[in-house]
Amino acid sequence: MKDIKTFLQGEGPIFTDGAMGSELMHRGGIVPGGISNMECPEIVSTIHREYIEAGAELILTNTFSMNPIYAAMHAPNYDFREINREGARIAGKRRQGKPMLWGTSVLPGIDGTHGGSNPESGPGGLSRTNGDFSGRRR
Repeated sequence: MKDIKTFLQGEGPIFTDGAMGSELMHRGGIVPGGISNMECPEIVSTIHREYIEAGAELILTNTFSMNPIYAAMHAPNYDFREINREGARIAGKRRQGKPMLWGTSVLPGIDGTHGGSNPESGPGGLSRTNGDFSGRRR
């Protein structure tokens, strides 16, 4: 596998996985989806495997909504770090030695809101700001 810089500068498209949350809802997973890492990891793992089998070269962890505030509101029985570590473990294990990339997925707003309910978010919850996220790496 090439390093990420070489991979991203390559020719042609990069095939990624699809919507984890929608698939979890369709298959009986738990919403918000990060809780599925703890309560039904086999569903999360199967979804990752199917995306890889379909040709995904890049998969994202099932951790989109699990920042400290959102997790405290929706997953009070778990520490958000534990949920995120489990999401990374599941995604990493699913690679099964296949040379591919995987990354983490995080919620745009640290205030725990989705979409237009956050005045700093644009359509679909995409942040309109370029905040400093360096403090979130741990």
